[in-house]
Amino acid sequence: VYKRQVSTQSTWGFFDLVVWGHEHECRIEVEKKCKGDQSFDICQPGSSVATSLNEDEGKEKHIGILEVYKTQYRLIPHRLQSVRPFYVEKIVLEDEGLEKSLEEVSDFLATKVEDHLTTCKERHHFSPEILRKNPYLPLPLIRLRVDYSGGYPLVNPQRFGAQFIDKVGIAHSYV
Repeated sequence: VYKRQVSTQSTWGFFDLVVWGHEHECRIEVEKKCKGDQSFDICQPGSSVATSLNEDEGKEKHIGILEVYKTQYRLIPHRLQSVRPFYVEKIVLEDEGLEKSLEEVSDFLATKVEDHLTTCKERHHFSPEILRKNPYLPLPLIRLRVDYSGGYPLVNPQRFGAQFIDKVGIAHSYV
């Protein structure tokens, strides 16, 4: 099967630095890969915005400035300051000791969302200039991955999200 990608095996002895693109997770710090007497460095800057609502997108976003002089280089990371906050949490309802009632499940999940909103307010402070350009930036993206197995009632995402419509981004799609 033909794949349009460069494998790690094809970089030995050929590249000094490989910048992996098209990856979600930001791993801006250079990592050295060694195989015998050959080595190369890898940098994976990740996407500058949350493009997929998964765990890797919830980490801080950075860009890097690459300075090159002859055969030497250095990468200077800079944390992006205008990235919408993003939180992901996996919840197994059976592990939480809840009653199997829609009200209790819904209240529990609402508490989780409120906890993430509190964390967002504590961790993310946007400058007035950034907020003028994007007033919705402080509305975090929150994704709760809920395991309902064990007979727990399903929460209607649209109805549940309606209570957070002015508090989170994409309120109807995070449960």
